[in-house]
Amino acid sequence: MTGFELLVAAFMIGVVIESIVDAVKGLLGLANAKPALWYGIAVLLGVAVCLIFKVNILREIGLSVKYVNGAWFAKIVSGIVLGCFANFIHLIKKKLRGG
Repeated sequence: MTGFELLVAAFMIGVVIESIVDAVKGLLGLANAKPALWYGIAVLLGVAVCLIFKVNILREIGLSVKYVNGAWFAKIVSGIVLGCFANFIHLIKKKLRGG
């Protein structure tokens, strides 16, 4: 996977995570809750997506973890990265809307 393909894939997954978080906000009526709550939810969703779909960004960029549960660790780190990327997408979307 090239760097561009990895960036596009991360963007797509980030958009999905951000959309799910926005949908949960609307369903629960908690749009005014603290942003840290939503950042945490996005990170947890990112980790869940990476564990379920076996996404390992570290492997794609050439990094490896050299111990028994390295694959799990790499997927968790990948999920944290994607969750943070979803928050970044949310902030861009908010700025574009004038918020």
